[in-house]
Amino acid sequence: MKKQLAVTVCLAVLIGLLAAAASAAEKKKEKKGKPKLPAAARGFAGMIQGEVVAVKKAKLALKVAKIGQVWKHSKAKDPQSLVGVEVRVVCRQEGGKPAESLARFLKTLKPGDSTELDVANQKGSLMTLLELTEEQREKVKDK
Repeated sequence: MKKQLAVTVCLAVLIGLLAAAASAAEKKKEKKGKPKLPAAARGFAGMIQGEVVAVKKAKLALKVAKIGQVWKHSKAKDPQSLVGVEVRVVCRQEGGKPAESLARFLKTLKPGDSTELDVANQKGSLMTLLELTEEQREKVKDK
């Protein structure tokens, strides 16, 4: 009887440990997952405003706080669905490389900075940084 009770307790502890490990692995996987663009925002083109979450080379993650403007050629069904979403932004390519002025501008940003970006969703869940504002161009003019 004692032996059976001990086996039952050991099994219960093992099941609990396995469940905790599976839960931790799932949370870690969710954290590593790349941000997804809401379906209603696919094809968006316009100005977004938000807070920089991370910057890496010619890429950044931005938590969208506001839609500044929607361009006429935007195909997004609901541009406002971007508000509150973390989006990945990459530089427009020129000659197979990130556009130089855009990449220089992204390097000036740090996590926590507020910024406005002219972007378009051209591929998957990525936003492509298209152009700099006048103020942004001046910021990187001599760098």
